[in-house]
Amino acid sequence: MSLSQEKIDFAKKFTITWVTDNLSRELNIAPEDALRQFAQTKTYALLQKNESFLYSESNEYVLDMLQSELKGDWEEWLKI
Repeated sequence: MSLSQEKIDFAKKFTITWVTDNLSRELNIAPEDALRQFAQTKTYALLQKNESFLYSESNEYVLDMLQSELKGDWEEWLKI
């Protein structure tokens, strides 16, 4: 079963919103700042590529990837 582009886009937007909200709370920064920070990461870039299928992973999974990247823990980021 393949997903329509509309459903893929919805999944991406939902994940971006969820991760941004959690990052905002975690870092105690405004959601807009959290989104700006997230949008500049490799995790975000990977989420935007349909062929990565990252949009199909759990929000927690994507947040874990982002946290590893922000810590500079590339070994862990690659494992995730």
